[in-house]
Amino acid sequence: MTNKRTAAADARRRLVEFHEHLYDRSEIYDEERARLLTAGDALGAERHMEEFASWRRDYLAHGEAEGLYRGGVMLGTNHWFDWGCIAFRAETAALTAAARFEATFGSADPDDALGVSYRESMAAIVAAAFMIDSLYGSICYLLADAGGNRRWSRILRTCRALFDLSRIPRLDQRVQELFHLRDDAAHPWVAVKVPQPHPSGLTNIAPELATYTPATATQSIDLSLTLIEHCIHFPQSGNRRAARWATNNLASYESLIKRRSPPTSF
Repeated sequence: MTNKRTAAADARRRLVEFHEHLYDRSEIYDEERARLLTAGDALGAERHMEEFASWRRDYLAHGEAEGLYRGGVMLGTNHWFDWGCIAFRAETAALTAAARFEATFGSADPDDALGVSYRESMAAIVAAAFMIDSLYGSICYLLADAGGNRRWSRILRTCRALFDLSRIPRLDQRVQELFHLRDDAAHPWVAVKVPQPHPSGLTNIAPELATYTPATATQSIDLSLTLIEHCIHFPQSGNRRAARWATNNLASYESLIKRRSPPTSF
């Protein structure tokens, strides 16, 4: 299984590297041609164009022979965008259920509003973690493996190599806590635990219900959006691939945040 995963990762890295190198050379060509034209060297610009055209033709032919390039329209999916939409939907459902529970607090809960709020909050928190995981998936092959023992630390090492995240306070601690919540939800260990107070005012309740709450869901989504936002707006200076990723993903990020319903009180 490990060998298959390594082979798949190597294949993805070769594919990304092929296209990113093409994009790098294309940008350098555009910059040099503009410089030559500004300097009034029309003949130099023409020679430069012919040299690049020849290189590009050979490079694409090599890519096609290696299975790395196919002419025509190419499409991709931003999975962090999709997980964001899932997180927003669950967040809204969690807030709605929490408000319904508080409206009848002290009486019976025939609709299981508290349970719904808990489950939707858990779904929103897990989806928020997957937003960050998917962000990593979209950038991890833009550079060499950044390393890191834990998944969350590997993600942040990679993000920091490409983007300036210095403006986000307590980022490591907050991402670590989010992934801990994700792991506990995805790989639970069922055991009897000491009851905890719930934000609604209940004093003795299962720890999970007191942990996976609408407030935590909203905080988790805010963190994921903040991380993506800083990747979009603060690529590391001089890093062509980070800057290109940011430019290519700006519209998706702006479209995503418009889909979020304003958080309401609960």
